[in-house]
Parts: sequence; structure tokens; C-alpha cells
Amino acid sequence: MFKTGQAWADDAYESWFEGMQTTYIDDSDVGFCPPFDDLKGYRECLPNDPHAYVESFTSTEPGHLVVTLSPDSRWQGGEYDTDGISGLEFVAGNVGPRLQQDGFPFLKVTAKISGTDKSSTYELFPSKSGR
Repeated sequence: MFKTGQAWADDAYESWFEGMQTTYIDDSDVGFCPPFDDLKGYRECLPNDPHAYVESFTSTEPGHLVVTLSPDSRWQGGEYDTDGISGLEFVAGNVGPRLQQDGFPFLKVTAKISGTDKSSTYELFPSKSGR
């Protein structure tokens, strides 16, 4: 039922990135960035947003998308990476619902920082264990 593999992860990236373009360029209520065709262009508009530092979308198990971010002082410790919510929670918690809004099938999204063990996972159907 749920897919995996790089082709699926690439499709997820395209869906997510098109949504970012719609929100930050086209949306009359929110859009404030000049047109951008890649994350470098988005990073020029919002250099402190961790979404602008996505290195890759990958998947090695069905329905689980892994979003890897490059470490960068422009987003780490900034307004989207605070004691209240980490930049990783912010990314996982935004990529997941955006894909869900687009009808893209997934179970969970894990955001992680390249070269570290830091990560945060957004689950479409959170387990009830530990509650």
C-alpha cells in the first residue's frame, strides 16, 4: 500500500516543493518571496528557515520519508529553532501536513541533520504507546 524508494521520495519532494512555491510566491495572503525555482532561491528569501537547507528526501521503508537538512548557523538557533520547537520538529511537522494536504500517501516524516544523530519524526497516525 505505501511506497518506498528514491522515486517515491523524489515525487514527495516535488509535491512539497511545488507547495512551497505556491505558498511563498503565489498565495496572495502569505506570498512574499520573489519567484524561485530551487531551494537556493528560497534560501535567499528566508535564510533562517530550516526548510531552505534540505539536502535530500529519501525513503528506505514503506511510507517513511526522511528529510535530511544541512547543518547551518543561519537556521540553527534562529527563530525557527528554539527551546519551544526545534527546527527539526518544525520541518517534520510542516512537510508531513503539506504532503497530506496534497493527498500524498505516507505514514511518517523524519527530519534529521546531516552528519548528526539529531532527528524529529512526524507520524500521520501516532502510536498510543507511552501515553
